[in-house]
Amino acid sequence: VVHLSQWLGRWGELKSLARTNPFVVVVMGQERKMSYVLVAERLGMEKGRAEGQAELLLLQIERRFGPVAKAVTQRVRRAQAKDLEAWSLNFVDATTLDDVFRD
Repeated sequence: VVHLSQWLGRWGELKSLARTNPFVVVVMGQERKMSYVLVAERLGMEKGRAEGQAELLLLQIERRFGPVAKAVTQRVRRAQAKDLEAWSLNFVDATTLDDVFRD
């Protein structure tokens, strides 16, 4: 949890940075130190996480249900993060492949 006083103490620095580089966002690290991450880097990290989640789900599906059809592979690899999360949770209780993709 970030205390408002911590943000206010750095407000001038943040405003200055935002004025000079609109592609920078502020991220609060575990050590409670400010670090600056380019938006493109942030998007890249999110994409990498989604790709990893998709690949893990495909491995789990193959392990439980056997070879994965090309259509299923494409569906999983093209999925949004929210769908991958839902399908990964569905997988825990799934007894069929259709159970994984239920709404």
